[in-house]
Amino acid sequence: MAEKADSKNPVTSAPVILALEASGNAASAAVLIDGKIAGMAEHKARHGHAETLISLAEEAISATDCPLSDITHIAAGCGPGSFTGLRVCLSAAKGYMLAIGARPIGVSGLAALAYQAHKEQSGTEKIAYLACADSRRSSVFAQFFDAECRAQGNIEDMKADQLKTACVNALKKGDIEKLILCGLAEAEADTEIARPADFGPLPESTKIEFDAHTLNAADIAHYAFAALGAPDIYPVSGFEPLYIAAPKLGGQRPPTA
Repeated sequence: MAEKADSKNPVTSAPVILALEASGNAASAAVLIDGKIAGMAEHKARHGHAETLISLAEEAISATDCPLSDITHIAAGCGPGSFTGLRVCLSAAKGYMLAIGARPIGVSGLAALAYQAHKEQSGTEKIAYLACADSRRSSVFAQFFDAECRAQGNIEDMKADQLKTACVNALKKGDIEKLILCGLAEAEADTEIARPADFGPLPESTKIEFDAHTLNAADIAHYAFAALGAPDIYPVSGFEPLYIAAPKLGGQRPPTA
């Protein structure tokens, strides 16, 4: 059982983090203890996060020997992504936070994706990351990160041609040898990107790679843990959603009699 962190300095002892994520086509929960994922549960479905997220959190917690009262931090994916999924995730996170007196950690899903890709790199190339999330509007929410996973610029809503132009322009600056597109597969139907060659001629000695890893609660937990140790490098927030575009609503309902 992990020792509960000091209330004034949450990193003087090992934090216990319950992480929630529901911004995309899956809902998930994870418990991180001693810097490692001790419990994880996921339900892959485009809809229905409200019905599954709490039970996923209970499943993740029950997979550990840690009682709910020992959780020191609640980390939540703040998007960008599904409008409804974000509301569900942040509402659940706030509920747990208030119930057990844990500290809140709001995490950008794009930052968590870039951090996950960053952990997998071991070379000496000059790397940059472009983290992407499906907007469900035939475009992606995208943001650049440097080699240390520091955000570069704002989150943008990009169509396929805009994404390709942004990638080529980044590589033309000359200080990047490899650009990793996080959250995108080589055959991404919504963005009409098939393979690196589709970007056209690139500067010599540069390349584009795809990391198709799908964001989940474990990524949120790992980023939150890193942020507790280095908040100047890995910024976090409260439980405020990252709404880049207004919610896509259905047609107006006729007035009732």
